[in-house]
Amino acid sequence: MSALQIVLLVAQLISCVVLTLAVMFQSSKEDGLSALTGGNSENYFSKSGATLDAKLQSATKWIAAAFVLLTLVNALLHHCGDSLSGIGGEKRPGIVHRIDRDTSGLIIAAKNDAAHLALSAQLSDHTLARTYECLVMGNLRQDSGTVDAPIGRHPTNRKKMAVNTRNGRRAVTHWEVIARYNGVTHVRCRLETGRTHQIRVHMAYIGHPILGDTVYGAKKPVPGLAGQCLQAVELRFVHPRTGELVTVSCPRSPEFEQQLRKYAGRS
Repeated sequence: MSALQIVLLVAQLISCVVLTLAVMFQSSKEDGLSALTGGNSENYFSKSGATLDAKLQSATKWIAAAFVLLTLVNALLHHCGDSLSGIGGEKRPGIVHRIDRDTSGLIIAAKNDAAHLALSAQLSDHTLARTYECLVMGNLRQDSGTVDAPIGRHPTNRKKMAVNTRNGRRAVTHWEVIARYNGVTHVRCRLETGRTHQIRVHMAYIGHPILGDTVYGAKKPVPGLAGQCLQAVELRFVHPRTGELVTVSCPRSPEFEQQLRKYAGRS
């Protein structure tokens, strides 16, 4: 690595740290309820063991995953302190599940190990429900459907996933059409399983890749989108301490809404 590359890398890391320090925190003392807000991240639920935050999107593509994770992890550590679950290790403390790079929306984190184990169990037995919205290319013929196709590593490109009947793991995505526009379809997807890139791979597999997905769809980026037009809009789970059913949702991102307005105007 050249001296110039080292300087650029350090500059990128410093910018991440500065942005992380700019995140502001708020907390309420009522019944253990606390709120975390800052940047493009908003707290939607935080009570006795579970915290939900909107996942940040990076301004630069090649450091997107590292930037989002660095910012989110630092925010969680600051917000929860030593009580944050350590099951995910130093890189992902408290984080129960992941969403793809350049995918916006909700992610769940556990404040302690007991909550983490309970939420992970729900993730494994599919009782932790995750709902996404996306814009896919083309017009789906049916109003709803299910893609039941195993997903594994791409046979020639190890950085990609693919439907792989030989070495893949079972993957099931339920989808339904929300609205149809000229050239794209607004779709709601519910995950039954949680494989890497699952919705993106399954939508591409049935011939309707997600708008802006340069990995599984068109290689040319879409103006106004930092990545694929895909967002985790709702999470539903059983609270690890109280046993109550919790449903948390978030509004679509401004970028998503911009694309909806653009295509609605063409129809």
